[in-house]
Amino acid sequence: MQRVVSNLVNNATRYAMNTFEMKGWNNHQTIYISVANDGHHLQPEELSKLFDRYYSGEYRNGNPKGHLGIGLSISKNLVHLMQGEIKASINKNRFIITIELPIYDEGI
Repeated sequence: MQRVVSNLVNNATRYAMNTFEMKGWNNHQTIYISVANDGHHLQPEELSKLFDRYYSGEYRNGNPKGHLGIGLSISKNLVHLMQGEIKASINKNRFIITIELPIYDEGI
């Protein structure tokens, strides 16, 4: 989980213009973690590709920062190994990654 959160925070702070936000909450069955920023340059149609290995929206502009596009793919794989889900969305000019992880009873 540390690797996942570190990757999301690094990405969010790298691309943030003015705002970076991280939240956590639960509903007694699921833990939610969201990381958001205001610096997205993605189109809504790119959201479905975002977790694909080697996909980087920066490639349209020559990938000036040299990122390989594997961090979110690794994060997705790790979250799935923990029986969770990871999603990306754009809302009110904010780019948001949300992780959902099940809460297991300690007796299991």
